Amino acid sequence: GSDFIQVIGSHGKVDRSMGDVHPEGNPHWWLDPVRVASVAHALAKRMTELDPEHGAAYANRASLFATQLQSLVDLWVPRLKESANIVTYHDSYRYLVDRFDIKVVGFIEPKPGVEASTRHLDNLLEMMKEKNVRQMWVEPYHLGRVTSRIQSLSGAKLEVLNDAIEGTSDKDYLRMIELMLRTAAEKAS
Repeated sequence: GSDFIQVIGSHGKVDRSMGDVHPEGNPHWWLDPVRVASVAHALAKRMTELDPEHGAAYANRASLFATQLQSLVDLWVPRLKESANIVTYHDSYRYLVDRFDIKVVGFIEPKPGVEASTRHLDNLLEMMKEKNVRQMWVEPYHLGRVTSRIQSLSGAKLEVLNDAIEGTSDKDYLRMIELMLRTAAEKAS
């Protein structure tokens, strides 16, 4: 993937004080439909090299998928201009929120892979009230005691959102992204 796309947040020297960061940058690039379209074209090109007889079909399929992805971006970017502030557990959704200008104002995890201290959680709760955070986005594997506590004390709506798909079709990917975008557009009360 990183041969075809620009990765966010690559680091030079990494040490444990930074938490569990990836030296090559945030690896969750597939949550940006524009980057996924670039990879689809690169895969079609490589498949054509391996199987020239079906090259036109690979190129057509990649182009169709890229068009669907761009339509999704064009539709949702304006809709999310006034989206509410959210908090996420981890920086997994970074590519999605950057592409669609969704306002992430804090993280339950102070640093990647580092458990939150009581002080961090108290500061997070104070900031959530200050910035009227009405949603928390959490991956299914980050559900637990800390998430429940923050949700209960803040009153924010807990949204459990996958950051990957189990399925095999492009429609599964589109549905996953659309679910995140519909969630971001909700004005949770």
